[in-house]
Amino acid sequence: MTNIDQLQPGPELDALIHLHVFGKKLATIPALKPGEIRLEAGSINNLDDWTESAPEYSTNIAHTWEVVDKIKSLLDIPDDRYGLNNSPVFTLEYLGDTWSASFVREPYDPCEHEGEHQSVSMAICLCALKAVREK
Repeated sequence: MTNIDQLQPGPELDALIHLHVFGKKLATIPALKPGEIRLEAGSINNLDDWTESAPEYSTNIAHTWEVVDKIKSLLDIPDDRYGLNNSPVFTLEYLGDTWSASFVREPYDPCEHEGEHQSVSMAICLCALKAVREK
């Protein structure tokens, strides 16, 4: 996968989230530059794994929250688990000109997965891709 922090919002990023976070493959993949992003080759054994399009995870906050819920389940983070100083293991913080999203697996671990961007949806999507890359 390319440098995650350099990804831009839109269909290419949405396709990556759809594949790597939700495990769904697109029947048609948006045009990607050769070698820029490597999508896993999949078989067509299970048609339930294929969809025609990906939701707008990187630009529509309603779909972005689906990403948060999925990552929490993938990392086995219960909704009621809190970390050091009573801060949750999924955090979203506005830093003045950017948003910062982070997931940690254990309460006392340093931040394992973090994404920063001017858009809250993008911060969450970048963080989610880092989380599944390292899982």
